[in-house]
Amino acid sequence: MKKISSDVPLQNQYLSKEQFYKRCHVSKRTALKLIREGLIPVSKGPTGYLIAVSDVEQYLIDREREPKKYSYCGPMNCQYRHDVSQKSIRVAKEFLQDWPDMLTVEDVAALFGCHPVTVNKWKQKLGLATILLQRKMYVPKSALLDFIGSPQFKMIVPGNTELWTRLNQGRKRR
Repeated sequence: MKKISSDVPLQNQYLSKEQFYKRCHVSKRTALKLIREGLIPVSKGPTGYLIAVSDVEQYLIDREREPKKYSYCGPMNCQYRHDVSQKSIRVAKEFLQDWPDMLTVEDVAALFGCHPVTVNKWKQKLGLATILLQRKMYVPKSALLDFIGSPQFKMIVPGNTELWTRLNQGRKRR
């Protein structure tokens, strides 16, 4: 549990929203969300929100015990993201059904329109599972499908291939 240090300028044992988000290491947006949803009890002062130090300490204790209660998935709903990932896996599985169960790094690079070195970087930095057999690197089809459904896959810049086209059908660009 983190205690609020005594160097915080407090008036009557209350924190402002700005002091709250800095002390709890959350973003301004998350702090406002917690306040609006009633997860943090506040009172409205003359200059903004006032949050009791005891409520902040209780929040920090509860956040350690139940992190999912206070997690925030961002502008899109978490269930929507899960559904999109499952749809991507389903589309990729259908596309790869005629491919072998073990793909070479070159095959994966051709599928995504990138260089084999890029696939090796995905292995090192994004967690794509590979198997080394007789000095040749292979990607199991199941590992590739798991990777396509992962949040790390969303960071990859799309190439101009048929698989990318199928995976991105129906998605709106921001």
